Amino acid sequence: MNGIPRQGLLLVVMLTVVSGGVQRAAAEPRLVDRIVAIVDEEAILQSDLNREVELYKMEKDYAGEAIDVDDETIRREMLDRLIESKLIIAAAKQADMTVDEEAIEASVQEKIAQFVEHFGSMAALERELGRSGMTLADYRTRRGSQLRDQQYLRLVVGRFIRPDVEVLENEVREYY
Repeated sequence: MNGIPRQGLLLVVMLTVVSGGVQRAAAEPRLVDRIVAIVDEEAILQSDLNREVELYKMEKDYAGEAIDVDDETIRREMLDRLIESKLIIAAAKQADMTVDEEAIEASVQEKIAQFVEHFGSMAALERELGRSGMTLADYRTRRGSQLRDQQYLRLVVGRFIRPDVEVLENEVREYY
């Protein structure tokens, strides 16, 4: 065959097939998630924001409160919260602050128990979470993260903000 050994021809054919497959895969990228913000070298993903919005709506529903703003306003507020949380956590970690993981886990369990009572059963809660695109494990992780962020916030405020705030007695009288 024109001086090409049969094994060489097979190798050329295989390389063509393999490289053709790579080109096809590269030509059809699939979007998995988007980055909506980067804070302290840590990405906030579209899926994180979507979960926050769904949790916000679910907790409002649980509290019996009406949502009186449009979805875009909720999304912006949730993104602002995520950014603030990342900044606070970065400051807390830089100052070597730690949180009480056992208290966080106990609070998560307590919230899940409240939801189970509200929805009537664990299965009903899991169905409700499923409608929001979450599992119970997702909720545990997200709720734990929220509580951890709140503890970090209290630590940061206590160490960096409150010590510098001084309210004078005459300012209190003037206020009242």
